This record gives sequence, C-alpha cells and structure tokens, in this order.
Amino acid sequence: MSTIHKEIDIQAPIERVFEVCDSPEAVALFAPGVVEVTEVKRTEGRVGDSFKATYAMLGTRQQQLFTYVEYVKPRLITVRFEGDTTGTTRCRFAETPEGTHLRLDTEYEVPGGAIGRAVNSLVFESMDEHDASRMLESMKLNMERRAA
Repeated sequence: MSTIHKEIDIQAPIERVFEVCDSPEAVALFAPGVVEVTEVKRTEGRVGDSFKATYAMLGTRQQQLFTYVEYVKPRLITVRFEGDTTGTTRCRFAETPEGTHLRLDTEYEVPGGAIGRAVNSLVFESMDEHDASRMLESMKLNMERRAA
C-alpha cells in the first residue's frame, strides 16, 4: 500500500475550501491529468454518492470511480476510488486564524502484485506526490486570488 500525505494552509474561509473539495466538478480544475468528470450522483448526506473522473496519462485515458464514504461538513471528506488503482483519499479541514488548514491523506494499491509495486515505487510514487502538491498549490492560488 502506497501513501501520500500533504498539508497546506489556505487564506480562505473553511466553508469555501470545503465546498471546493466537495465539488466533483472542481476535480477537473485542480487535479493534474483529470480531463473529464461524469456520472455525478449527489445527495444531501453525500455518503454513497459517486462520480467518475477520466485521467489522460502517457497517451491513454483511464477512468476512476469515486464514492463518498465519510462526510462531516465542513471538517472531513473521505472518498474511495476504484479503477486501475484502488484506495482512499481523506481531506481534513481545520479553521485557522488566517483561514483553513487542509490535510490530504491518500492510500492506494496498484495492480500487478510485487512487479506493480516495484514499478510504482520506481516511477509513479514521486509523480503522485508531485501531483498532490500541485493540486493543493493550485487550489490555494485559486481560492486566495478569489478572496483578494
């Protein structure tokens, strides 16, 4: 199991940061490689809701199904994802004097057994870490620009 842990402070109200992270449509705006979000199913309680995200990488298109498994507004969102990789992403939100502290934790499993894990650790782990950082920095920049 691979893990990614990233944290960032955003100078924007917690409700707004939470709202952006709760929007499947925002995934296409901020997540590197996501070219389309479809089949959005949303209810008030969110747990069990889902959406599909299509990623374009290395000349291929891959689809992931995301399903909400935990939802505590405006403190916590956890989604499970399934497709070429499976795992969970948990976003935790804390109010700060300057805005919001966002903590992102992702755990995922790659297919292919020991060979898949070896390729992942040699090639993809650092790319995934970099993509997570880019996503959070992009969100921060966008939200702080809007707040100004």
